[in-house]
Amino acid sequence: MRPKVPVVGVTGFHDEAVLHAGGRYRSVMCETAYTDALRAHGALAVVLPANPGHVAAIAEVVDALLLTGGPDISPARYGHPRDPRSHQADELRDEFELALIGAAHAAGLPILGVCRGMQMINIAFGGTLAQHVEGHLLTDGAADPVQPITVEAGRRLHAAFPDPVLAVNSLHHQAVATIGEDLTAAARALDGTVEALEHVSAPILGVQWHPEKLADDTTQNALMTWLLSQAAAVPALR
Repeated sequence: MRPKVPVVGVTGFHDEAVLHAGGRYRSVMCETAYTDALRAHGALAVVLPANPGHVAAIAEVVDALLLTGGPDISPARYGHPRDPRSHQADELRDEFELALIGAAHAAGLPILGVCRGMQMINIAFGGTLAQHVEGHLLTDGAADPVQPITVEAGRRLHAAFPDPVLAVNSLHHQAVATIGEDLTAAARALDGTVEALEHVSAPILGVQWHPEKLADDTTQNALMTWLLSQAAAVPALR
């Protein structure tokens, strides 16, 4: 009997793409850096189009979730008026991911959030965002570890990264403001900005940086190893 291959649901986004015959078609997309990383670790990545009505079915067939980066989240999702510096939101994706986090958490699935994904986790648990922060949108050299962060001792993240100081990239202009219920900061930048969140008991972890873009894949490997080790326990929970 073959060993079970972990199935990871990866959130995608909708946009137009030039496809066959040069036509432009609305498509479901995902950066291949995420799916390549999962494949390299022996997992099957399934890109999920936004479908809020099917989150319970998704939670039944995947072993873990990877919430990818993307556009700003609508501030209406956390009860705030829109700051003029907040960018246009993808309302369908917001609705889908919030529902998906709830269904996955109820099913005991591990969740890893990247950048926007971490922010969505925070909102799903009742947290809020700062709609604009200065000094964190460092778009030159997306693969370069230009920002030092400190990992909090005793956190789940600390077990994955024993060195308390990491150098990461920084590609965001929004950040966690109020931390959601049952979540705790796992890492911070020098200015106090939350760079990682984790749930106090459930296998839910979010990072504000983009490990899939870093030239050095050390942090990516550690995070994928964590996600898939948690996914390995899921069949026993069902």
